[in-house]
Amino acid sequence: MNGKWVTLRALQESDLEVLTKWNFDPVVTEFFSPRLPNSPAEQKQWLAAQMSGAHKKKLMVLDAATQTPIGMLGIMAIDHVNKNAEIGLTIGEPSYWGKPHGKEALHLGLRFLFEEFNFHMVYLTIFERNVRGIRFFEKLGFRRDGLKRDCIFAHGTYHSLLFMSLLKSEFESINYTALWE
Repeated sequence: MNGKWVTLRALQESDLEVLTKWNFDPVVTEFFSPRLPNSPAEQKQWLAAQMSGAHKKKLMVLDAATQTPIGMLGIMAIDHVNKNAEIGLTIGEPSYWGKPHGKEALHLGLRFLFEEFNFHMVYLTIFERNVRGIRFFEKLGFRRDGLKRDCIFAHGTYHSLLFMSLLKSEFESINYTALWE
């Protein structure tokens, strides 16, 4: 999938090094659930599982101009019967934070799910203290649905997860081109 700022493509084995870097960078993973260190063999197994999962699809986000990997878009818990899925986005290169690349990557993923799969709803979970991330998703139309209190222990304390969702009708009513300006 191609946009003005990003290209989305399937994960490849050659992505292992950059994904490992992002997955264990404390700046990038500040709002991730804690992870134990992995061996290179375990990282290879993780990547193979990401590439072959029946109910998930992980896509590499590339800068369209340079084709440099800058992040990953995850579509998980794909439910074709009930027409919904979970979505997640990690921009692993902090120099791209606050730029239109993340918005466009998410928009391309949402457009595919709503227009090609005819999904009814897309949802996500996010740390309640990730105010910047919550604002990002709200700008793209997501609404707050509920809170799972103190369910993640990270950085020495418990954190709550916010559940957010976007319905197809809401997606269709948003002028996304205004977000790029």
